[in-house]
Amino acid sequence: MMFVSVIIPAFNEEKFIEQCLLSVKNQTFKQLEIIVVDDGSKDRTVEISKKYADFVINQNHLGCGRARNAGAKAASGEILVFIDADMRLHEECIEKLIAPITEGLHKGTCVVNEMVENPENKWSKLWSIAHNLPYDRRIPEGIEYMDTFRAVLKKEFLESGGYYEDRAAGEDKIGERIGFLAYAAKGAVIYHNNPDTFARCMKDAEKFGRGCGISVKGNKILKFIFKYSIFRSVPAGIYKAAAHKKPGFIFFKIALDFMILSGFIRSFFIKRAGE
Repeated sequence: MMFVSVIIPAFNEEKFIEQCLLSVKNQTFKQLEIIVVDDGSKDRTVEISKKYADFVINQNHLGCGRARNAGAKAASGEILVFIDADMRLHEECIEKLIAPITEGLHKGTCVVNEMVENPENKWSKLWSIAHNLPYDRRIPEGIEYMDTFRAVLKKEFLESGGYYEDRAAGEDKIGERIGFLAYAAKGAVIYHNNPDTFARCMKDAEKFGRGCGISVKGNKILKFIFKYSIFRSVPAGIYKAAAHKKPGFIFFKIALDFMILSGFIRSFFIKRAGE
């Protein structure tokens, strides 16, 4: 039986980290180690993590990509499982996640049944509407392969170079780099929090925009700018606000797209200035 290393990057996650770690400790699959990589937290993240994790690695605030890669390099397992600190795993999640790998059918897997942990939160609902998703799901149904991995053979991961370390968002989309896609593991379920405050929604939107500043190139740049401009935000906001009977969504959509666009433009010009 293959040994598994569960790697959890964390930055100021005292609100969620204990629930996450307990869900890993309660897995039906027991041949695993838990590695928390603290990315320079200023709260009680490290203190809480030490109660449950086998190893806690400390680094300066260098970003999620570097944190995950640091955990992978320190891992003892043949299979790496990557989760976020604000996730809660169903008790059979890791067992289902690694089954296609241990059976030799796939080199990496993902979770499509990623459910919203806080679907009743008002900001979570607006976030779901903006992403054309039902309130209880973070990923659309019916996907069979993704470029975002939850479990992967350590050998393949390290040989590929791991996660992108120069991206504020999208650092985990490594399908092209690693040379294959992650298979959607049947029966694997994760519960994941949507942003639960206006400030968190705006922060995540800006981060997404900065990440797109790395990946969007050429003639796609103008298309991206138009997609998130006020010329699209207003009509889309009005339509969805009416469809979901949430008038406040109009202003949420405008603010969200503004933050995405500002993050994108900021990243683009910073990148160009450094070339």
